[in-house]
Amino acid sequence: MELIDACKKAIEAQLTIAEFAYLYFLFTSNNEGKELIFNRLKQESKNRLKRKYLDAFGDLTEEARDLFKEKGFDSNELFEEFYREYPNVATRIDGTVDVLRVNKTLCEQLYGNIIKNVEQHQHIVLCLKAQLQYFKLANKMQYFRRMLNWLKNEEWLVGEALMTEYNIEQKTKQYGDEVE
Repeated sequence: MELIDACKKAIEAQLTIAEFAYLYFLFTSNNEGKELIFNRLKQESKNRLKRKYLDAFGDLTEEARDLFKEKGFDSNELFEEFYREYPNVATRIDGTVDVLRVNKTLCEQLYGNIIKNVEQHQHIVLCLKAQLQYFKLANKMQYFRRMLNWLKNEEWLVGEALMTEYNIEQKTKQYGDEVE
């Protein structure tokens, strides 16, 4: 989010910059920034935030989340793209076929909480593809996790490590695609 857009949204929501920054740090899960700003907020500001933008547990309400959503950013649509990329089944070591795409609604909620923008979604999908490529090449698909566990355990970080270790990239052109 650009600074100008953030200021416009803060003005539209009738928030001070400090209040808006606090909500932004909550949205991005930046605990250090959140604590720093929360300690400096006046009690009046804290009460106003609690009434409109924070629920009883101190989490952001939907109205607060809408402040930070990008235009054209639909987490349900992005989840569907992620869901299509995720493998459906895996044959375990004992020969049983295990369905990997279970608890779709719970996974969708979790994915919506994880992704903050389209770039992060694209990065997670890229890491998933890298991890799938590695597991298929190493013949280890029987160890691939179910989607819910993959999201809970932040397995895309494993995909990041694989991408850097093996120089796996998402290539749009393959050798021999272009004729000169």
